[in-house]
Amino acid sequence: SNYTAEWKDATNGSAGAHWPGPRASHVAVWASNRQSMIVIGGQHALMKYLDIWECKFDVGSLSVQWIKLAPDFPGQVYEGEGYYEQTAAYWESASCVLLFGGVYIETSRALWSYCFGGGGGGAGVWSPIDTASSFYVPPST
Repeated sequence: SNYTAEWKDATNGSAGAHWPGPRASHVAVWASNRQSMIVIGGQHALMKYLDIWECKFDVGSLSVQWIKLAPDFPGQVYEGEGYYEQTAAYWESASCVLLFGGVYIETSRALWSYCFGGGGGGAGVWSPIDTASSFYVPPST
């Protein structure tokens, strides 16, 4: 085969663009019907995040567009607390991210969904699916 794989900078050098800060222990899933990667939570140094981002990818121009989605994970923001080390999957036919476990104040066994509205818009809705076995359940918003 004559195919050679190589890494390309999909940001096109857009320093200072609106995108998430550096992080680890986050979760990212590919939403094929949205041609996007969804990134939730994570941590960096002492900062922990409750945020959710969508990275729309244009294969033709090899460019990306980051969109801050709303709302953040529905928990109270305590200093230095966020949501990280969770596991996620994307349910394409429902346009929902399923989020399980992770650490939010304490280790959790909760199952949540973040479902996008119709029309490919940016806003979605967080819903608890099973929080009965969770150590911590964020207050409903």
